[in-house]
Amino acid sequence: MDRVYFKTYFYSDPYIVRLSKEEKLFYLYLIQNPKMTSMGIYEFTPYLLTSESGFSVDEIDYYLNKFINDQKIQYVKGYVIINNFLKHQTFTDSIMINVLKNFLHLPIEVLQAVVKTKSIMDCFMPKIDKYKHLLTECHKRTKNKPQDTSYTTESFHSTSIEVTKPNDSNENFTADEVGNIMNTLKKANIPNLMILDLREKRDAEYIKNKLNEWKNDFNDDGSISWKDYLISQIKSDLENI
Repeated sequence: MDRVYFKTYFYSDPYIVRLSKEEKLFYLYLIQNPKMTSMGIYEFTPYLLTSESGFSVDEIDYYLNKFINDQKIQYVKGYVIINNFLKHQTFTDSIMINVLKNFLHLPIEVLQAVVKTKSIMDCFMPKIDKYKHLLTECHKRTKNKPQDTSYTTESFHSTSIEVTKPNDSNENFTADEVGNIMNTLKKANIPNLMILDLREKRDAEYIKNKLNEWKNDFNDDGSISWKDYLISQIKSDLENI
């Protein structure tokens, strides 16, 4: 976690004063959690938040939408953008330059949202001559084609999904095979799929357990493939959350 500043007048801000106790707690988590960076932008895994904060999936969805609608945050491609974060920081020129450099490493869609956010861009205007080159680079990069966000072998902790297939003790399920299933589910718009992220070791273990369940239930007549079983089980589990 980068070093960031928290202004105590936060609690007397007219917007914050009107929030409920739960809303304050959720918003504080968004701006003070361990993933926070000097950009005010970070990857956000709702599934992880349920275990860290005790908020349910429905509550997370409700509060995220509230703060998005109130224009306090944006949620883009799995990243949270705190719109007024930089505005309330006291950073040196060198830190602000590093912030711009880090912007360049964001996914294209996230960077596009950043450069369109006036409260963020305004923070660089007082010293535009110092930041002009990097700001120009940021704007240029937004013109690039977005990267493919499909799951790939590199997305996973390979050791977490090593499960031997039935009837072949030498063949394991590969990360690519499980990744293909996840891509199918993404396209199917399965409810709550956003909480399942196989880049998290914990979620990869979930897939591993499901594959082991299929092995135990495996029918020699081949009535259901491991792919169909995995898809049906994930759909069922996520729809019941």
